[in-house]
Amino acid sequence: MKAMFSGITKSKAPLLNTAAIWVERLSKGTAFLGAAAIIIMMLSVSADILARKFLGKPIPGVVETNELLMVIIIFMGLGITQILGKNVRMDAVIVRVRPGAQRGLHIFITLIVLGLVSLLAWQTAAEALKSIGMREIRFGSIPFPVWPSKLALPIGSILLWFVLLVDLLCSIFPPECASTNEENR
Repeated sequence: MKAMFSGITKSKAPLLNTAAIWVERLSKGTAFLGAAAIIIMMLSVSADILARKFLGKPIPGVVETNELLMVIIIFMGLGITQILGKNVRMDAVIVRVRPGAQRGLHIFITLIVLGLVSLLAWQTAAEALKSIGMREIRFGSIPFPVWPSKLALPIGSILLWFVLLVDLLCSIFPPECASTNEENR
């Protein structure tokens, strides 16, 4: 399955082309951060298991670290997941209508999702700024800063918003994105 933006890079709209390239690059970069967080989580859990087994006690802070890493893993992958067409979709209604209506429904649903993601980005950005300002920490076996995880939410949401915006523009102006893979919609 080709990526959603694969045809945009050959589009007749240079601004849309540039936006798609940058959004895809940023999405790949944040996905890399999410993958790095998975590796850190895997190594820390493995080390903690070994410490429990051979030393008889856990490594302090592993649970807290992994709780915060989970948020980074999820939100850093939102953009690339949408680009690749791998986010969960409910197609029960869309597949039963004619192609023109499918396009209209896709535009309508994308507008609704853009609104919801806007609210998510706005509220999580406010919370992240508040967390940074107060130097919020999570108490556990050792104190951990919470702000990196809280910052991942608006970053991932804003990136998803841009991915959805490019998708919306390609749905509204299909000739500009003529070779975009329709099966990803």
